[in-house]
Amino acid sequence: MKEHHKKVLDALIEDYEGVDGGAFFCFKVLCKKTGLDRRTVRLACRYLKRKGLARFGTGLCDNDGAFYGSGYSASEEAMNQAAYEAGILSTNKQQRRK
Repeated sequence: MKEHHKKVLDALIEDYEGVDGGAFFCFKVLCKKTGLDRRTVRLACRYLKRKGLARFGTGLCDNDGAFYGSGYSASEEAMNQAAYEAGILSTNKQQRRK
């Protein structure tokens, strides 16, 4: 995984709330969190989605109920992988599925 992919994945995991499958973030927010340009963030999100580490959502609302479009969230697989690497999970569910 390239450095910019890791930065975006870390940003998605960092603010994962676990409520209704996690918080979704638009490109603008991810650009601010990572310091990367919009094109790089967009390509990284698509890469992470293809690898099963991110999810894409549409029709999203903010905490105040206002609609703001679409965004990306860390997938359950990404959260399991992060927990395994941190020593929280004793087995990697991703490896067991293969």
